[in-house]
Amino acid sequence: MDRISLLLQRHSFRNGDKVRVNYRNKPDEKYDGTIYAIINNYDSCYKMNIDYFYITFEKKVYDKILQTGWKIIHNGMENTLGNIERNKVGEITKIYIQYDYLRSYETEIKIENIHGILIWRDGYNIE
Repeated sequence: MDRISLLLQRHSFRNGDKVRVNYRNKPDEKYDGTIYAIINNYDSCYKMNIDYFYITFEKKVYDKILQTGWKIIHNGMENTLGNIERNKVGEITKIYIQYDYLRSYETEIKIENIHGILIWRDGYNIE
């Protein structure tokens, strides 16, 4: 299936649904989460509306999957993750958001205030 077909795939998910997420290239790595929000946004790359799935996970999952540049909902607002500091075993010790208008400026946030992370259906399977 091509990328746009995966992004536009029909679904019956609702906010609050429990889901299992896995990276399409690693189907054995599965993470349980809860849909925080499904936001239908106009995507300028594809010139159409696409459902954006923001999913909440436990901290131990964030320790494994969060990466700089990912979109999150933090304190009710969409932000982009900046630097992520981890200890020797990979746990997040500090995490920052950056501002789209000024990427060189970052603000430290508390991981507990991340309500959901954007999970793209072209890279991840949501079931």
